Amino acid sequence: MPHALEQCKANPNEWNTSMLKAPCNDPAYCCFSCFCAPCVTYMHRNEIIADGPYICCLGMCPCCTMELPKIPCLCCEICCCIGLAASANRIHVMNAFSIKPDPCDEYIICCS
Repeated sequence: MPHALEQCKANPNEWNTSMLKAPCNDPAYCCFSCFCAPCVTYMHRNEIIADGPYICCLGMCPCCTMELPKIPCLCCEICCCIGLAASANRIHVMNAFSIKPDPCDEYIICCS
């Protein structure tokens, strides 16, 4: 199975702010993300799926691809698998907006 970032490498668009510059561009949000990563990950996923169906890790993990109730399943995903949840959010955004991975993405997403 190819790595999830492989399909994004040919995308034409780039992130507005690189991960290395993000803390300086928005220090308050960076602090919020550091001190309450589950809250930020939940907010991002909630915005991504809006009123659509909830699927664990946005269907990126083959173990669970069925639709589940958003509450409490999203809360459990965020608490138990925050690295996978955040990585799934980022990969989904890259695919949805045809954005190339940031140089830091490979390290962060591969570690999750």
